[in-house]
Parts: sequence; C-alpha cells; structure tokens
Amino acid sequence: MAASEIFEHPLAEEILAYQGMQDQLERDHPGRWVIIHDSQKRGLDYGSYSEAEAAARELGLDVLVCFIRQVGVDTAVFLSHGK
Repeated sequence: MAASEIFEHPLAEEILAYQGMQDQLERDHPGRWVIIHDSQKRGLDYGSYSEAEAAARELGLDVLVCFIRQVGVDTAVFLSHGK
C-alpha cells in the first residue's frame, strides 16, 4: 500500500516529494521558500510566502494545490492547502 493511500491529506504527494528533497534543500536553501506541485519542485529560493505564492500564480499554478513551504522550519505553518 502506498503512503498516499494511508495518508489522505490533499497534498500528500507534494509533502512526500518535499521530504525526499528535504536534506538537499536544507543544506542549500535554509529559511527560503519552495513550491512543490505534482511532486516536483516548481519554484525555489523565495524570501517570503508572498513571493512564492506570486511566483506560483505566475507559473499558472493554483496555490490551493501547491505545497508552499519554508525550508528547514520545524514548525512550518502550511499556508497553502489542497481543495
């Protein structure tokens, strides 16, 4: 059974993709913001959530189905969510 079948969060695949990239992101981009969509990194190295959200919109992405996360923050506030 795939993890996404157990963990039914609307952004499960994006969260799992982030976790797979997490070590490298934390090493290379601590404190910056990243956009994950369709299990792929779509944007990286933004200084704020607002910048990342604007970039996602410029890429034509629906921010409600993007995982926008600050890299390396233990108690992340998830400001985007699935539909």
